[in-house]
Amino acid sequence: MDHTPQQVPPGGPPAEHRLKDQMARGVAWMTAARLGVRTLGLVSTMILARLLVPEDFGLIALAMSVVALLDTLNQFGFETPLIQRHDATREDFDSAWTLNISLAAVVAAGIALLAPLAATYYKEPRVEQILYWVAAGNFFLAFQNIGTVMFRKQLNFRRDFALQVTQKAAMLAVTIPLAFWLRSYWAMVAGMVAGNVAGVMVSYLFLPYRPRFCLKSARSLLGFSKWIQLTSMLRYVRDRGFILVMGRLLDASAMGLFSVAKEVGSTVPNTLVAPLNRAVMPGYARIAHHPELLRDGYRAMLGMVAIVTVPASVGIAALAALIVPVTLGSKWLAAVPLLGILSLASMSRSLTASTISVHYAMGQPRQQTLITGIQAVTLLPVVAGGLYLGGLPGAAWAYLLHAMLIFLPVCYVILFRTTPIRLSDTVQPLWRPVLASAVMYAVVKPLSDALAVPGSWQALPRLAALAVVGLAAYIGAAALLWWFSGQPEGAEKALLRRLPPRLGRLLPRGLA
Repeated sequence: MDHTPQQVPPGGPPAEHRLKDQMARGVAWMTAARLGVRTLGLVSTMILARLLVPEDFGLIALAMSVVALLDTLNQFGFETPLIQRHDATREDFDSAWTLNISLAAVVAAGIALLAPLAATYYKEPRVEQILYWVAAGNFFLAFQNIGTVMFRKQLNFRRDFALQVTQKAAMLAVTIPLAFWLRSYWAMVAGMVAGNVAGVMVSYLFLPYRPRFCLKSARSLLGFSKWIQLTSMLRYVRDRGFILVMGRLLDASAMGLFSVAKEVGSTVPNTLVAPLNRAVMPGYARIAHHPELLRDGYRAMLGMVAIVTVPASVGIAALAALIVPVTLGSKWLAAVPLLGILSLASMSRSLTASTISVHYAMGQPRQQTLITGIQAVTLLPVVAGGLYLGGLPGAAWAYLLHAMLIFLPVCYVILFRTTPIRLSDTVQPLWRPVLASAVMYAVVKPLSDALAVPGSWQALPRLAALAVVGLAAYIGAAALLWWFSGQPEGAEKALLRRLPPRLGRLLPRGLA
């Protein structure tokens, strides 16, 4: 295919309801994709946690911290300007593809050169061989078809859904059988490489577009994306920099406990954040110059995020004593306090995810760089201090305090100062889910601690029963708060409107 992938037709601002509907469908499809990927990942973690030991997960966490460090050099996010520009040409697409491959080659070579040094730094010789294989897999992934960006640009997320799920399924199809056979971290390494290979192959099967080597638009792409790349480097310091410190001071088993607790605790935010940004950014780009539409769209998206992610994250914290034995097994019980703390900390990521899309849609990538920079330079000393004073639990508490006292305020203050979004646009959709989740936590946490048992099969029915109790407590509290606040427009009313007709007839008149 020699021509540019089909473009979004130019024109004025789209109809408000039609755009909202498109964005909502996009969020639904991308959330479904992410949910599918995360569900497969959670099932994989549950199986691998019983076949492998915390040390195996720790080795992968140490290796991936090095990969992520070098990969920041390749995080220019060239797909973002392709979405943001309504007149992107074939030269733009091909140049982005060529730049991705060129930078991936540099990163792969850097990982290979750093592999021996990383093994020495972490005092883990096994890290070296892991890094060689991961570097090769990441380089191959750079050849993925750049034309798939048009799935998001056109707000057509069904095929993006299939692409992500297929890649994850291929990864697990290799990882799980090898884990049964090898009982080693090499199963996870092989799975990562297989997933990358599958991602490239499927991207060319899904779209007839065939990219060519080209650098004609490299200068303009780099001009926009340099801020995204700098943000990615700072995001590494913020999200993974503390692993460099902890990995040096702690052994692989301790790192495995922390990394797996962080992964399980961030299940809901990670399920929602990535698809949210992929889905709403094209919609925000269409209304970036229409302040009222932008504010309305932001409130709607934040409300839908909050009504799901806040109770889910709080619920994981409340049920940690039962979730760990059910999902990971009794040998992971030391992760219980870590999971309870880190799940609350991860909630901040989902509540600020939409702000990233607002800045990029408005052509303000440097504002995200500023936000991430402030978050990054403050997190490392906070977590290091927590680790020094309280070990692993201290590091987790420090991570939570940073999320609530620095991460959230910095993000929102800069958003309010540089965009049409106002404080009321954030408070209005947040306060009811937050209060209702607090009620749920107060009901469920004491029961969870009292009923905690180490056995998976003993804990499973207790976890299921308390999950139902927590859901009922949250829905009841949220419904009362919404009712007494005058039944305002928001996520609650939007959900009621989408109820099946039979269920809607059971509700009091005027609600559905």
